[in-house]
Amino acid sequence: MHDDGIQVWRDAIESLIRERGLKVVDRAAVFRETLSTQDAARGLAGGRPGLVVLAGRQSGGRGRLGRSWADTSSMGVAATFVVEMRAEAAGRLSAVGGVAACLAVEAGLERSAGGGESAAARVGLRWPNDVVERSGDGEGSGGGRKIAGVLIESGDGVALVGIGINVGQDENDWPDELRGRAASLRQLGSAASRLEVILALIERFDCVMAMSDAQVERWWSEREVLLGSVRTFEHNGVRHTGVVEAIGVSIGVVLGTPAGRVELPALTTSLVHE
Repeated sequence: MHDDGIQVWRDAIESLIRERGLKVVDRAAVFRETLSTQDAARGLAGGRPGLVVLAGRQSGGRGRLGRSWADTSSMGVAATFVVEMRAEAAGRLSAVGGVAACLAVEAGLERSAGGGESAAARVGLRWPNDVVERSGDGEGSGGGRKIAGVLIESGDGVALVGIGINVGQDENDWPDELRGRAASLRQLGSAASRLEVILALIERFDCVMAMSDAQVERWWSEREVLLGSVRTFEHNGVRHTGVVEAIGVSIGVVLGTPAGRVELPALTTSLVHE
């Protein structure tokens, strides 16, 4: 798979910002390697939104609720967007990041070899913002291998939207604990380079940020994969298992369980991966 050298990333991003007239992203920083783009962005931004930070390799990335993001050398995209922080931002930004990541993955899949089903039919969003393969088992299957994820943090008056996308990995590149649970664009047949995925992500993030809350919710809902499936969620240390009857950024998770209907809040409810 051809991949543009990291030395051209910043120039390409700044050209995109100028040519597309982006509103949310106005500057970029690129590292060959860093422990975490979240930490690098927090330090560089100085409390001013508009920055996007990219890393050729992120060796200490973290995920939602304290989980880690696997270091797979120089084969993925690690990005952090610094945006304005508002009181309601965390839930909205979680959805924005998920939709933007999914759209970028879809754009990468448009470069897949051959024809077949559309990119949108191949991937979707699994609560709250993981981009996953759509399982071949139809409605209620709950989605397959993870392709991208999102982490929302805050500090110094700004929000940090971290997005990781698997791009160039092959099956043997995954550690044992992720083999069969994670997938890359390359494994799904895409010929997209990391730079192409980065540019698609930045442009789509800027676009989704400009949407109304209702539009973001609609785009998220059109891509969710859990409705109708039997899944386990955890909230405040308690696990609940049932059929997903409703799910969304504004409504949280609604489960039909043997004991009755259970409603769980959006921001503090986690899907249990078993």
